[in-house]
Amino acid sequence: MEGQLVSGGNALDEKEKKLALERRNLQEELQAERIKQQAIYDEKLRADEMLLEKDAKYDNAQAEVDDQKKIIKKLRQKFNQAE
Repeated sequence: MEGQLVSGGNALDEKEKKLALERRNLQEELQAERIKQQAIYDEKLRADEMLLEKDAKYDNAQAEVDDQKKIIKKLRQKFNQAE
């Protein structure tokens, strides 16, 4: 009977170790996926900013100021959405 208890306890230990390893692997995969998603988001944000900042020819300083205000407004909206 004692042998059965010992072997049963070993089986539980093995299951716990297997589950812990599986959980650790899943956590690592999740972390890698989060890093990957953040990199994609950062790249998209940089691309959007580049499009907004592309050189434009302005007739006067006021037109440039108005355009820059629009760009800042869009960037603030994106920043607030990211929070």
